[in-house]
Amino acid sequence: MDEDFYIKFLGASRYEDEGRIHYRMLEPRERVDALLPLLRELIQSGMHPDENHICPTCGMTLEISFDRYKGEDADLTVGTYCKTCNITVVFKSNKIPLWAPAPKSFFEALDEIGKRGDKNA
Repeated sequence: MDEDFYIKFLGASRYEDEGRIHYRMLEPRERVDALLPLLRELIQSGMHPDENHICPTCGMTLEISFDRYKGEDADLTVGTYCKTCNITVVFKSNKIPLWAPAPKSFFEALDEIGKRGDKNA
């Protein structure tokens, strides 16, 4: 029997003009519905999932990240990004898998992003 937990939509956005213009979007219902089965499967997995998956909308690469932030709750934040579809969709779940990262502050998260950027330079 499947464990009962929620995955809820937090926000969606896209960028244009080489990242200079950021658009917040209304909930892209079809995309959310297409992503939920994959996210449910990954969150229930006993092992930390890979970062890259197949986008259920276009069939190209979908990047998925899992994070937790310090605060009133330490729910799991799940970020999805498809470069081909040019859309980022973020979810929140109360299911914390054993492989989930420890909660971090917003500033710790920014520092990690900066370090990743240095490696890609």
